[in-house]
Amino acid sequence: MLTHLPISNKTSAIFSVAMICLGLLVFSNFKVFAQGATCAEMDPLCVESNITFAAGVNTGNAQSGPNYGCLGTQPNPAWYYMKIDEPGTINVLVTATPSTDIDFVLWGPFSSYGTAQSACSAMGSGGAFGNIVDCDYSASAALDVNITGSMSAGDVFVMLITNFGNQPAQIDFEKLPTSSGSTDCDFCLTPITANIGNCRCQGSNRIVTVSGIIGGAPTQTPGANYIYDVTGGTILSQTTSAPGSVTILLNDDEVSWQLVVQDGENCMEFFSGSCTELVNPYFTGVTGPVCSDEAAFTVTLLNEPSPYVGTISILPSNPGGVFAVSGNNVTVTPGNLPAGSGGQYQIVYSASAGQSLQLECEGYVTYAAVTLLNSYSASFTVPLTTCVNAPVSLTSAAGPTAAQSVWSGPGVTDSGINGTFSSSTPGVYTIVHTISGAGVCEISYSQTIIVDDCVSDCPAFNTIEPAVSETCSAGTVDFTISLGTTDGTATSLNGQTLNVAAITSPSNAIDNPYTGVAWNVGPSSFSMNSVGSAFGSITFPANNGCDVVEYQVFAWLTNTTITNLGLPATCRPFVATTVKVWPSTSGRSVTVSYSECTAYFTVPSCPTTMYAVTPSGADFVDVGSTTSQAITINTYGAPAACASSASNSPVAVTNQLTATAGSCGCSAGSRQVQVTAATGSGNYAYSAEGGTVNGSGLFTFSTGVFSGSVTVTDNTTGCQVNVPISCAPLINPIIIGSKGPFCLDDPISNLTITPNTINDGTFSGPGVTDGAGNTATFDPSTAGVGSHTITYTAATGQTAIGCAYTTTTIIEVTPNYDPTFLLQTNACIDDGNIALTLSTAPASIPSGVTADEIADWYGDGVTDGVGNAGGTFNTLTAGVGVHTICVDVGIPSCLATYCQTIEIYPAANATINNQQVCVTGASGSFTLTSLFSSTTTPGGTYTVTPLFGGGTYTISGDELLYTNLASSNPINQVQITYTVETLAGAGGVCLSTDQAVVTFEYNEPYFDAPSSFCTAEPDPDLTLYFNSNTTLGGFFTASANGPLGTYNNALISSAGILDMSAAQAAVGINGLIYIRYTVPTISGACVDVNHEQVVLITEDCTCPDIQDIQANLVNICDPVDDFTPITAFPVTVTVYLD
Repeated sequence: MLTHLPISNKTSAIFSVAMICLGLLVFSNFKVFAQGATCAEMDPLCVESNITFAAGVNTGNAQSGPNYGCLGTQPNPAWYYMKIDEPGTINVLVTATPSTDIDFVLWGPFSSYGTAQSACSAMGSGGAFGNIVDCDYSASAALDVNITGSMSAGDVFVMLITNFGNQPAQIDFEKLPTSSGSTDCDFCLTPITANIGNCRCQGSNRIVTVSGIIGGAPTQTPGANYIYDVTGGTILSQTTSAPGSVTILLNDDEVSWQLVVQDGENCMEFFSGSCTELVNPYFTGVTGPVCSDEAAFTVTLLNEPSPYVGTISILPSNPGGVFAVSGNNVTVTPGNLPAGSGGQYQIVYSASAGQSLQLECEGYVTYAAVTLLNSYSASFTVPLTTCVNAPVSLTSAAGPTAAQSVWSGPGVTDSGINGTFSSSTPGVYTIVHTISGAGVCEISYSQTIIVDDCVSDCPAFNTIEPAVSETCSAGTVDFTISLGTTDGTATSLNGQTLNVAAITSPSNAIDNPYTGVAWNVGPSSFSMNSVGSAFGSITFPANNGCDVVEYQVFAWLTNTTITNLGLPATCRPFVATTVKVWPSTSGRSVTVSYSECTAYFTVPSCPTTMYAVTPSGADFVDVGSTTSQAITINTYGAPAACASSASNSPVAVTNQLTATAGSCGCSAGSRQVQVTAATGSGNYAYSAEGGTVNGSGLFTFSTGVFSGSVTVTDNTTGCQVNVPISCAPLINPIIIGSKGPFCLDDPISNLTITPNTINDGTFSGPGVTDGAGNTATFDPSTAGVGSHTITYTAATGQTAIGCAYTTTTIIEVTPNYDPTFLLQTNACIDDGNIALTLSTAPASIPSGVTADEIADWYGDGVTDGVGNAGGTFNTLTAGVGVHTICVDVGIPSCLATYCQTIEIYPAANATINNQQVCVTGASGSFTLTSLFSSTTTPGGTYTVTPLFGGGTYTISGDELLYTNLASSNPINQVQITYTVETLAGAGGVCLSTDQAVVTFEYNEPYFDAPSSFCTAEPDPDLTLYFNSNTTLGGFFTASANGPLGTYNNALISSAGILDMSAAQAAVGINGLIYIRYTVPTISGACVDVNHEQVVLITEDCTCPDIQDIQANLVNICDPVDDFTPITAFPVTVTVYLD
């Protein structure tokens, strides 16, 4: 490493070195400087994350006064201070990009920032001025800054960094993982404080002021402006210079606020508070408009803040005590509203003093509007009728005004509160009275009135009763006749005569009794009463025929009556009705005749359609074995009063054939009935409907037929009798009861038949115990596993169910299935489907049941199988966590359940990426987590495999430690294998592995050429002065006009051959040539680096002996740390002689 030693006269040193050929020349005092920053303006520095700043160029030298230690010069100064958070060693790598020579000195510790500032005048002089902790004046673009020694939390260290190369560059700070301490990133050396005011109101909003804001970073008190940020409100006004002030206007829906105060140097403080929530009372229960005849109701004030109590008042007044205030309730009684007081009233709530923060600011007022309306009656009365042009007064009930009372309708005149009605045209009219308008409830009422011309009218018959009548022969009918008028005005008919007469119809029917006809009955005279009605009777002549005689009965006014009433000749009112007269049965005789076994009864001279002989209900009767029969003759349809008994009743009849049907039986599955004849000769023939009958009368139903008849014929007398036969359908009972399927250990079940209406039969089959009353039991454990046929056999001779009847059913008995299954204890979420299989496959599955119906799998992420007894568990569907998977196996009565748990772990992601790294030394560390992607799972293990180049590699935690990197060929490559499991040690659960290549580029441009070259010697090859670590493949350039001059290949070839002739021509004898070796980056991870050395062009090719070199080295510093004096000899050093 090239080490710059403190010198005061770099020129004399150069000439001394030229004379004795010892060491290397330093060209520090050839740098160009400019004005720089001071110690008092030091900036805070936190190295917990990588920090970068732009190096100053031509900014001058550091101030005089401090002890700069190893720094021979202090160009382009940059002052920083670091505050200790966690005491311990702090190692920081400081690099310049692009590569340029930078140096530093570090002082401390100081107990505070103020103490450090006070030491600026003599920084590093010991005591209160601190000590030099670390220093580096080497010609390098990379610095190792080490904060060591005794320290406490809060101590301050001051660092000066200089840009010796005076080249534009970015200075990067990187804290190394070897550090055990940390720096404090909170630069608020003076805390920001403030005063929080009380909540106040502005309009309908709340405000709060935070004032007296002072403090912050060192340059902030007083100084630069503060920056404010508010949540929960907006900034109403602010003062940004110290002391600061902020007035916050809270949002409408916020009660809490927070203020963040930040100074210009990233010092930050939080202030917060809350204001009581605005409370806005309101009324509820308001309805309207409300009429005065409605029920009372209550209006309630809600949301009034406690303990404040405001006042409730009524505006503009409280008419008639309508409003009654009690606490927060106002009872409104509409019935108390005085007449004429209808309108809108306000129930007003006014907040009490002191409520400005809880209610709307500046005094809160709210109100409820209640509209009350007077209710008036709109009813009125008018006569039922009136004559044309006769006025009728219309009068309103008290209350409404002329504007509120409105009369309407044809013929109506509205006169304000009241009105009148009159019409010149007869008819029916509707009069409407409406009350409406401001302050009243709208209501309407109507009445009808009849306007008559008030003259006599032709009477009109209204009714004649009965409308239709029936009577027996020579019967009497009572009539009631009513008259009226077409327009409702009665004509005086009291005492007038009414004609009533009858004529047969339809042969003699008429349309008008006034035409004069030959009446069959009457006319008779009826007298009218005062209400226009007449009452009377007509007796009709005897009907000795065989048919009903129908009469038309008319009622009409006599011509004399019409004349007496002064009615026009066209007035010919009448009314008609119908009367039926039934024939007489008195004296009718009955004759008897026989046909086969039937006696026929007839009435001579009358058709059978008019008469009936009972009890047959027709014109014949089956006599059977009787010897006489009582006979009654009735006329069909006549009233019961018209019937009479025949004169020759009872009537004798002849004894005849009878037959009976026996009980229903069966034969070969068909129904049979035995028909037996009696009271006959004994010689019979049989015929049948609905089946067949044999010669002895045994009737057999056709298949599916259960209703028929058998006709028995007496072959001797010819008499016949028909015997109807019906039997209930054959009963085919079925076995009922629980039929399973059953489990082996299910309890005994009961069996029977339905319908159970026959004698006791027999049950049989595996596991069956027959019982009484057509019952049995079934025991699954006795029957055993399988499909069992159960048989019911009817008892012998059971004719009700057919011959030899048997029925069966099937009962299944299933085994007790094994529900156990095996399941892995854990899985990765990306494993997908996991098959679920029973340890023992179900056997003896009942008929009609599938395997998947026997086994039912369920749980998170579980899909039950279709057509099999298995299932599927999907890790993605279930998600991360512990899940229970269950299966029910068997039928409901013997269901067996088994459950297992499985834990699903997140997927592991071992993705790592290739990376190229630029290093500045052969040893160091590399953080392996920097290879991770954004989704890589941490916590895994690493292995390293060297691929190319040199170096020794070991892994410690997440760090790759490397030593002995090769720089002659700067590319050193290793392969990193990263393996991670979500569940560590679980045998590869969620295991993921990835590999990446890390390329370390280590460029070392150092070469160690002599301090001078003699013109008499051959052109020197500078590559001969490379050491074992010098990176090959770079190129040489040289400058003849100083270190800041132009470097090119005019004096030296790219390969490093110095042209001595060109060098002597350019600078002369004892001139200086500045040689630079540049190594370009190969991987792109590094910047181009270079090493510079100055040589003297001389003609003196000899070197004098050096005597007593030890005496001259007494005050020379150790080249290792640049400021520790050498105390042990011998030692090899490179020196600059004064």
